[in-house]
Amino acid sequence: MIKKILVIIILIIFIPSYLQALSIEDEEQLGRQFLEEIQKRYEFLDDDLCLWYIRDLGRYLTSFLSIRHFNYQFYIIKANEINAFAAPGGKIFLFTGLLNVLRSCDELVSVLCHEIAHVSLRHLSKRIDREKKIGFATLAGVLVGALVGGKASSAVITGSLAAGMHLRLSFSRTEEIEADTLGVEYMEKSGFDPKATLKILKTLRDLQMMNPQDIPPYLLTHPLPQERISHLESMLQGKEGRASAEVGRFRGLFPYLKVIVKAGTSDDAQREIPSLLKESPNDPKSLLGMGVLKIKYSEFQDASQFLLKAYSLDKDNVFIAVELAKVYQLMGMPDKAIGILDGFKDHNIPLITYLLAYSYQQEEEYSKAIFLYKRLLSYSYKKKELFYNMGICYGRENRLALAHYYFGLYFKLLGNPSKAIFHLKKALKLTNNMALRKKIQKELKR
Repeated sequence: MIKKILVIIILIIFIPSYLQALSIEDEEQLGRQFLEEIQKRYEFLDDDLCLWYIRDLGRYLTSFLSIRHFNYQFYIIKANEINAFAAPGGKIFLFTGLLNVLRSCDELVSVLCHEIAHVSLRHLSKRIDREKKIGFATLAGVLVGALVGGKASSAVITGSLAAGMHLRLSFSRTEEIEADTLGVEYMEKSGFDPKATLKILKTLRDLQMMNPQDIPPYLLTHPLPQERISHLESMLQGKEGRASAEVGRFRGLFPYLKVIVKAGTSDDAQREIPSLLKESPNDPKSLLGMGVLKIKYSEFQDASQFLLKAYSLDKDNVFIAVELAKVYQLMGMPDKAIGILDGFKDHNIPLITYLLAYSYQQEEEYSKAIFLYKRLLSYSYKKKELFYNMGICYGRENRLALAHYYFGLYFKLLGNPSKAIFHLKKALKLTNNMALRKKIQKELKR
């Protein structure tokens, strides 16, 4: 294995920068395998509303691209490292550690636009074109180690090998300037303040200077912060973001995203959030944070009090509404959850539809729940629990073939093939519906 890794690194080191990039098809394949590899090594943030925010923001930003090589996808990794990177195939990863140090939505946008620019310019793909002959599965694993750093890096490559890979996959001065320039253009087009790029770079530079032995992983693949700062200071003179309703919406929700992420991932949350609430007892953000902390420790009654107060102060805030609805569900009060969620059902947010469906399921209104669950399936919503809950609802309605079919899909997604096959075969025996039989047979062959 070490010999194979050495071969890969030697090949990468001698790739000329002017090489033609990977084909779009090859890069998409490598991107899929990269995602599989990184999911083995890291825990992803399991918060549908935070993911909705990041992906909705990503959708908005990429709508201004004149050329789109890929269907961009955005992920949040639950880890304290200060890092973000673009992987093959337009897959962009943010770490919760980075989200916790960002001070504004515009700083988040500057990071996303910079990574989108690297993808648009095909920087990474030009460096790895020759490696495809080694095999994408092996290369995907090595790329995880090189791009992510930290634990994943040491798990794949060690010592000087890791240093060599980071050195080779670090973007050059020219590439960083190109990505900064294009990223600023994307920020201007989308209406955000491009000067936020300077602010986050200065934050990262200061973190590096305060602790030179613990360089933020972001700077391992995105080097030269001081040179980039000097270039940006010159380039950004006179540039301002333009106000728009969409930009205002993202900016308004960002502090609540941060509170949710901090409460769920930061070791300091248990100390910082109560302190902030003591200073500002009527601040909806701090009340939301306390509610999330109380849910985390199963103190649902206390959580509901904090969240209800936050909701009374800001009834249009989707982050507050969702957390309050979730705690009502946990307390066995689905009618109250429905009352909250109904005000947001036209927001086109899959999680709202899912929570509404689950509330109707708790109310034993199974037809209403099934209707909403089926709507989610038409949106390609793949939450595992959706299939389990559909199985429950169909079972309660004595529609057993469909119940077993959805249980089969649930166990398949769960990675339990024996239980999946059991339920799919049971469904096949119970139905004469030809369309359903074809679906079941297709799943059994996979």
